[in-house]
Amino acid sequence: MATSDGRPAAYGGIRPVDLPAGVAGDGPAVEVKRMWVDPAWRGAGLGGRMLRHLEELARSRGAERVALDTNSALDEAVALYERAGYARVERYNDNVDAELFFAKRL
Repeated sequence: MATSDGRPAAYGGIRPVDLPAGVAGDGPAVEVKRMWVDPAWRGAGLGGRMLRHLEELARSRGAERVALDTNSALDEAVALYERAGYARVERYNDNVDAELFFAKRL
């Protein structure tokens, strides 16, 4: 979690996930979940820093791939993931709110 003046500015987490073989390679995988940036901080680069931090956390836990899902209405999030090197992949979970799925080899 990132804070500003004692208040959350951004947060996110990772969890193990079973991805199909060939989705961003092979090997252990994690999923980025619930990444959020306070609207007041959007555009300041905090989202990209948070995503890189979560990727490093995944690497430190032995992950070789990372995946995430999002809603297609979140244009800024989709652009962030694409800039960070994530590729669109087929649906890998049953999250009813998710419409787009991304993965990346670490």
